[in-house]
Amino acid sequence: MNRGMKIGITGLPGAGKTHALLKVIEMLEAEELKVGGMITQPIIEDKKRTGF
Repeated sequence: MNRGMKIGITGLPGAGKTHALLKVIEMLEAEELKVGGMITQPIIEDKKRTGF
């Protein structure tokens, strides 16, 4: 069974990791490649990110 490739992205808060990942997913899906995983939305309280 082919399990495919796993990719990890690290960086400082606010560095653009999620934005970059969403663009990569968009490009892969445009090539009809299967993409799996999850992306969590931030929890914002008083205009500050307090969690996911």
